[in-house]
Amino acid sequence: MLTSQHSCAVTNPRAIRVQVKGDILGLEKPVSSWLEHFKAIQPFPVSELVPVKRSKDVMGELGRQPAKKVSFLSLDTLVSI
Repeated sequence: MLTSQHSCAVTNPRAIRVQVKGDILGLEKPVSSWLEHFKAIQPFPVSELVPVKRSKDVMGELGRQPAKKVSFLSLDTLVSI
């Protein structure tokens, strides 16, 4: 179950990165579609962006030094694909 702390971490605009692929420069107003969905977000300085964590930053010991071992974990139905 997501707590409000988890929800804030997932929806914090300072932690969100978006990659756009396509011919956005071919649009007359490329930013207008973003503004429609993110009106409530107030501008903030780049210095306030939360650092992006990479997979290597959150690996356990086994991930950092692979061996002939395996780890199994179960996922709740909500998060499984």
